[in-house]
Amino acid sequence: ASNVAEMCRLHNIPLVHISTDHVFSGNGFGSNSEDFLYTEDMSPDPLPNNHYGHSKYLGELGVQENSPNKYLILRLSNIYGHNQCVGKPNANIVETFIQKAKVGMDALANCYGTPTFTLSVARQILHLLKNIHSTPSGIYHVAANTSTSWYLFGSLIRHYYWQIYGEVLTVNPLVTDDFKTHRKFSGLDCGKLKKLGLYIMPSVEED
Repeated sequence: ASNVAEMCRLHNIPLVHISTDHVFSGNGFGSNSEDFLYTEDMSPDPLPNNHYGHSKYLGELGVQENSPNKYLILRLSNIYGHNQCVGKPNANIVETFIQKAKVGMDALANCYGTPTFTLSVARQILHLLKNIHSTPSGIYHVAANTSTSWYLFGSLIRHYYWQIYGEVLTVNPLVTDDFKTHRKFSGLDCGKLKKLGLYIMPSVEED
């Protein structure tokens, strides 16, 4: 990221750098509110054993330290799409939910996020590119317009699967206190884009 940022600076090219909610630990800085969302001005605190989160945070620092004339760092959250991730079997969260729920599954009812559809992310990024010269450089969150628990997200998948295919899926709520294994909060607040009038992301239900 540092090298790309340096080349963009030298050639006066705007840079859009993709980052992640994993730059945050998931403990919500001690919050107990299910409505908690990470804002752009909160300090990253990736978990010590989360190498992915650490590397993405270092990437953010590299972009900022080598600061091109125009850069946007976009943090994404809980991405899902139509296709599998390359090299990651069962990485499509919706398909994974469906396959597990066909035989019955438990989904976390007290862990919260902003599941975000890839096509909506692409549209938001395109919208920002069209407005990049009027958008201030900095960090922006790009995520769905609502936060939900993983149980409620699974219930939404169950509802639409029944409507489309007429097949009943079984999703049961599970409450956990194991927040070393599970990140309690991964949702992102997109307040900066909203204030600029550039936020076009739909809600989880709309996607």
